[in-house]
Amino acid sequence: MCETKKIHPAVMSADPEHKGRFLKFMTLLRHEAMYVRKGAREILQIRRERLEKFAAMPVLKNTVILIVAHPLPKDQDANVEALRRAKMIAQKIQRHNPNVTDEKVAIWIYSFPVSKEEIDNPIDLPSAGEVNELQSSVWVFRADC
Repeated sequence: MCETKKIHPAVMSADPEHKGRFLKFMTLLRHEAMYVRKGAREILQIRRERLEKFAAMPVLKNTVILIVAHPLPKDQDANVEALRRAKMIAQKIQRHNPNVTDEKVAIWIYSFPVSKEEIDNPIDLPSAGEVNELQSSVWVFRADC
């Protein structure tokens, strides 16, 4: 697991003015976005179905699944909750594809700027039934490096 203080220098080198380009850069990769309420144990069915399709893709030798969870603002245990949400998503992926081993999953707890203007694809925005806070997001990226 990496936290914001470890990730921030690398992201700053790609986005020195910290204008929220993290999502712009990363959404060029195959990805899924989920919005998970604090303490929730499940995700919306449409998100679960999309995640299952994502997980079903063949895993290559160099495939890495990067799960980025945004800590909830004003939450005393923000990193703990973000890690819980990220691990929940990782377990769902691994349940649907046993080739996605722990070694293939990287978890980042990263507080990045996020606004609706930065999310190009409407499917990546919260939908009906999901928590409407963008900071409750968990982003899953697939990199075949």
